[in-house]
Amino acid sequence: MNPLLGCALSCLLLVEGFALSAQSRDAKTASITHATVVDVATGKELPDQTVFIQDGRIISLSAASSPSAPQGETIDAHGGFLIPGLWDMHVHIHDLADLPLYIANGVTGVRMMSGENDTRSRREELATARWAPEIIVGSAIVAGNPPVWPGSIVIKTPDDARRTVTASNRAALIS
Repeated sequence: MNPLLGCALSCLLLVEGFALSAQSRDAKTASITHATVVDVATGKELPDQTVFIQDGRIISLSAASSPSAPQGETIDAHGGFLIPGLWDMHVHIHDLADLPLYIANGVTGVRMMSGENDTRSRREELATARWAPEIIVGSAIVAGNPPVWPGSIVIKTPDDARRTVTASNRAALIS
């Protein structure tokens, strides 16, 4: 594996692991030093930066040469690249053992398509994964008549559509 890629993936794993552990009540701090930060808004690479993280959130970004000292756990990126977490907006999760692969590849959030009618139990199952991206679970497939996929919610009238959206939203809020 390319050493820079390995370092970048390690940084992402460490940051994500830190973010997951930051969900406890204790305030957690960390600094990632000597990273090249990719500014996705401008496309520019910002070399030799220090990123300060507190409670799972990026607080500041500064040149590694700035007078402010790194805080908390210090992770030396050795010139690796640091990018924002990526989102995959169309996934189908069949095996919880696959979830760490998203994190290892920089994907910190996914939208799971083709949810089931019982989203509560699916959400509970997904929550048992130790290493996983943030997961947004879609509703069951909503289709016209006849449905393309078995188990789809069949919509025949505008009132069916309104009831289905209301029920799906209610189920998502309860879950």
